[in-house]
Amino acid sequence: MKRSTHRRFRSHGMTLVELMVSVTIMGTLMVGVSSFFIQNFKASFVTQEKLEINRDVRTVTSEMSGEARQANSFVLYKSFFPLPNNYSPNGDFRKPPNNVSGQDYRLHSQQEGDFVVFIFNGEDDNFYDSIPAPIVRLIGYFRDDREVSGSEAPVLKFDIDIPVSQQRKSVEELIPSIQEAEEFTEVIDMVNGLANGFLFYNIKGKSVLVNGKIIHGNDAKEVTGTYNFTISPRG
Repeated sequence: MKRSTHRRFRSHGMTLVELMVSVTIMGTLMVGVSSFFIQNFKASFVTQEKLEINRDVRTVTSEMSGEARQANSFVLYKSFFPLPNNYSPNGDFRKPPNNVSGQDYRLHSQQEGDFVVFIFNGEDDNFYDSIPAPIVRLIGYFRDDREVSGSEAPVLKFDIDIPVSQQRKSVEELIPSIQEAEEFTEVIDMVNGLANGFLFYNIKGKSVLVNGKIIHGNDAKEVTGTYNFTISPRG
């Protein structure tokens, strides 16, 4: 009897079960690798945003502290913008309503607001008279919450020299108009006030506590950092 010379070759193709197992293993590996890269990206993103927040804090702390030390005094208001009816007095301190003075809008000890002005005085010709010393310069910081929902808003700054002809006017008369806000410098992109919802707190009329939360990131991942420091004009 002749032996068959036909050889049977085993198929090297994958069975359905083997294919499913391979796909499952590959899928698990891909999920693990993707998760690793996503977590690393998130960590890198948060680290970068934290560095940006620290930079913002250093910038605003250095600027405000230095300017306050050179200023003679400060004035604190609820807002750079006109106040709504739920405040008394309401309206614009630049043009107060009848029977109200612009100075009535100033905040006193243990009161908080979103607008602080540092006042720089010139030489007083007669120290003993009742006429205030001339105002030669104003620096102001305020949260611009006109177009931002909630309490998050950028912080803007103005720094103006006062012409000699106007140096005897009141602070309220010298503060820039609302329309000029578009030209001011943005100091911090987004801030929450932490002093009862406001950024500045008046300490006994001698110092200002700056207390806020800087917000960075995006809708998917918000990164925050809080800060507070006290600044005092030289008087």
